[in-house]
Amino acid sequence: LGDFFRISLPLESDFAKNLRLTLAHVRAVKGELDPARPKHMAVYGYCVFALSFSLAPIVRAFFDIFDQSQSKETFERLLRYYVWGGREAYYLRRRMRELVANVNDQVSPEFELGAWEEFLEMVRSFLDAPAEIFACCNPLLGLSLRYIGKQSFQADAKIASELMQSNRIRQFIFRMSSYLVANTGISKDFH
Repeated sequence: LGDFFRISLPLESDFAKNLRLTLAHVRAVKGELDPARPKHMAVYGYCVFALSFSLAPIVRAFFDIFDQSQSKETFERLLRYYVWGGREAYYLRRRMRELVANVNDQVSPEFELGAWEEFLEMVRSFLDAPAEIFACCNPLLGLSLRYIGKQSFQADAKIASELMQSNRIRQFIFRMSSYLVANTGISKDFH
């Protein structure tokens, strides 16, 4: 998880792939994380940062093509294709998943991001202020480091001032944290 976040995440230019990989990596270690341990809370904070880092360019790109008059079905279809790398890639991956599920009983044929409805609502709400998702990154990093570093009045003041820039920053952070819990099955005590 640490190698992915430190090495792969910042270098990957396909942010939809970053999103999928972030969720998959957190899902893979969910049972190992304990909210009672400060270092694990730091990891969780960094996971929410990674989600924000991945979602910010996706939402910004989506904002450029979004039309308020679009039906929910159209919005859902476009977002699904975007997240999976295009229409053909989505259908190819879905079909591969179905074939593997037919051969292996331990593999579910279900093929969507977890908590898909919540993801749709979250992205839709972010479209009202897409620049605010970028503004979530720095306070999330600060909060994450706060769990493993020395308490510092200046650092806390900096985090507080970043969080106070806009009500949406706090709302978006809570929304992403809630989605991360819903998608990955990580303990709700982290949120």
